[in-house]
Amino acid sequence: MSLLIVIYIVIFSFLLSLVILWLATIGYIIKNKKKEKLYIQLEQGIIEGLAHSFIDDSIDETENTKKLIAYIKDNNISFWDSADVFMKVNRFIKFSNNENLKFIFNSLGLEKMLKEKIKTNDWYVKTKAIWMTYEFGICDNNTRLITPYRNDDITLIRRESQIALVTFLGWKSLTFLPYVTRPMSLWQQIRIIEKLHETEEKLDIYHFEKALKSENEIVKELLIRVIKSFKLHKYKYYVTKQLYSKNSNLIKVALEALNEFAPESIELKQIEIS
Repeated sequence: MSLLIVIYIVIFSFLLSLVILWLATIGYIIKNKKKEKLYIQLEQGIIEGLAHSFIDDSIDETENTKKLIAYIKDNNISFWDSADVFMKVNRFIKFSNNENLKFIFNSLGLEKMLKEKIKTNDWYVKTKAIWMTYEFGICDNNTRLITPYRNDDITLIRRESQIALVTFLGWKSLTFLPYVTRPMSLWQQIRIIEKLHETEEKLDIYHFEKALKSENEIVKELLIRVIKSFKLHKYKYYVTKQLYSKNSNLIKVALEALNEFAPESIELKQIEIS
């Protein structure tokens, strides 16, 4: 085989690879554009279904709801992939409080799918499944699936599991805090407090005081913030006790809470003097 033929073959192979790559790129762009269009229509359908349900509360399975289910199935839209669309709407209107959306979830088999995803070994999939479970409020009877991950080695799994337990169990969930041995970010603490505010239950003294027994200083920070957020003046003694900690951040959080409770308190005056 002459050198010229070899060069032609190499050039042809290179050009063919470029064409294949170009076609693949175009196909990917077209596919993504189509997907984006489907999800925009999906979002509009959800909003229309919700609007209709607000107009006529007596109808549990409206025509719009049925059309939306048919649209999702006919276009082979994966709920797993389109979860962000539902979550976007969920920020404004909680699906757990809307019967039409519950009907959609049941029709799409979402609960079964999430159970399977939570059991997977893929940490990202597991984390997303737990997140979707508590945000959509559809698997609150399956806390046993989530509980084993409350102190998981992987931060994201542990974080979402702890938030999920607070979402489903309310104040009772705080009993897991004494068993938490790992760090907890400020963002997560804020989310837990938000979920406690969303619960319809009143403060559960028994479970809250069990949480106060935790030796984890990060948990103590969280509990001080809970005391501050819910104005639990009864537990001022607990906040004051943390002023004698060796953890400077814990002392700072305690001072902020005491300053809001009683800016003229003897404890604060003593700290200022020292």
